[in-house]
Amino acid sequence: MRRVAPIVFVLAVATLLSPVLAAAPASASGDGSGGVQTGPDASVSVGLQVFAPGGDGSQSFGPHDQAAPRPIRYSAVAAHSPPPGLDNLCNAASGPVGAGTVAWGWWYTVTAIDNATGQVISTEMVCVPLPLAGAPTGAPPPPPALPTPPTIAEVWDAVGIPAPTLGVNPGREGVVGLSTWLWSGGGTDVQIGVAVGGYAVQGRAHLVQYRFDAGDGMTTTAGAAGSSAAPAATHVYDVKGIYQLRVASVWEANVTMTGPGLVTPLPIAIGVAVVTSSRAYPVAEVRSVLVP
Repeated sequence: MRRVAPIVFVLAVATLLSPVLAAAPASASGDGSGGVQTGPDASVSVGLQVFAPGGDGSQSFGPHDQAAPRPIRYSAVAAHSPPPGLDNLCNAASGPVGAGTVAWGWWYTVTAIDNATGQVISTEMVCVPLPLAGAPTGAPPPPPALPTPPTIAEVWDAVGIPAPTLGVNPGREGVVGLSTWLWSGGGTDVQIGVAVGGYAVQGRAHLVQYRFDAGDGMTTTAGAAGSSAAPAATHVYDVKGIYQLRVASVWEANVTMTGPGLVTPLPIAIGVAVVTSSRAYPVAEVRSVLVP
């Protein structure tokens, strides 16, 4: 009778016994990217995205994106009748009138407006000096320079939300057909007290959700971080390759702002911040080998 050669499954033991990856907490400030070495051949990058309050979540902003919404906007208009009326004339001298002193100015009303509600926060009368002799006559001076409040992205970036840890088992590489376990961790509550561009922001941020992305189209959300013993998500890869593994923590905050035109601390809406930790994750395929 002919003997049939036994089939032996070959799998590197180091794959199953390699250390589980757990990224150290890292700040999401800066340009939104960085590298954290967490183990052999494992590099974790961190990124920050901000979503505007009340939006549909389709548009995000980086930490230095000047197109991001600002909690407050300002406007300046002539305080009284338009030219050539004289009701807007004011004394712009900061001291006694003398030779070479611009004594006359033009009243402007500067208004601070809450961008989220459209409500007027404050109004202030500002006397802008009229043009000096030799300048064009018959026209009022340009409006005063208006304050520039920070964007919601700049506020979140200044807060420095901690990045979520990235836990995965097998840690070094996955195996086609076998479950990969995913979990996270790190801080879930941050006290906010930052100064950004002449404005002070105070309050508290809290983590509301985790999002896991296996890199092959599988995504899942979880309300808790999970652990190495009880993962927050599991996934089975069907094809070998190198996948970009991600875990994101979603943050909300209750904050107030003080600054130019804000007599009392103003509750402001700064939307949602999403901090992502990611790494390249190789997945191997186990093949049977005939042993003679």
